Amino acid sequence: MVFSPNWVGIYGEIELILRCGFEKKMDNFVINKDRIEISGRDIEVSKYRLKSLRDYCDAADVCHYVIDLNENKIIFASENLQYLFGQKTEGIENMGYEFYTKYIPEEDLRKIEELRRETQQIMSASLYSVIDRYSMTFNFHLRIGEKVKIFQHRSQTFMCTENGFLWMVLCSIHPTYRKETGEAILRIKGEKVYYQYDFSSHKWMKKTIVELTEREKAIVALSAQGYTEEEIAAKLFKSHNSIKTSKRILFRKLGVNSIAEALMYSLNNHLL
Repeated sequence: MVFSPNWVGIYGEIELILRCGFEKKMDNFVINKDRIEISGRDIEVSKYRLKSLRDYCDAADVCHYVIDLNENKIIFASENLQYLFGQKTEGIENMGYEFYTKYIPEEDLRKIEELRRETQQIMSASLYSVIDRYSMTFNFHLRIGEKVKIFQHRSQTFMCTENGFLWMVLCSIHPTYRKETGEAILRIKGEKVYYQYDFSSHKWMKKTIVELTEREKAIVALSAQGYTEEEIAAKLFKSHNSIKTSKRILFRKLGVNSIAEALMYSLNNHLL
């Protein structure tokens, strides 16, 4: 199977993590062996998007950073990353890809290596045409000071060039309700299916995204706003027992155990 030189697509950061984890010489680190052509318009659009991202990050709780796949470096890191890692954003940007090897344990890097290999089995030229709709989430450990905690890493296309090549990837890091690492999910916005990688069977599994009823959407949304079951029942003109039953059905449908998990699943799959 032949891939575009920029085939890494939304997996760019995974290829990035892998290589920096297993190649100690950073000079040998290359994502795009064939550099892509960047037009003047591309540069102007990227400046506007990066400025908008900076403004957004000033009020956001989630940590963000942007990878330039053409220059093979981190070109933006949100201010709240410094509170998470205890290092100024300029330092994180200057670290480049050593940022990963410093904060991700080797065991998780090995999982990322496997994930990188297996993504090649589901990538094809036809999929690359909709690269702007891809997103990837993957749970792994991060070293925060002397502690090791599980976080969810999400990446998505941030900027494509005029001629259709992926240029920049937007990544975010935030706490997850998951208690184990290794869950990797590939989504295509607007599609009814997604792909989940199973590390035990070493295979991608194609799954169908479930749909929520209007009541289920309301329960998730109101719960996220802090309303109790009794308050939700009053707002929806239903009995308390009806809301409790709806939540049990909802949890079973999504394969989750709490409203926090239901909210995360719903947001990741654009169900609300």
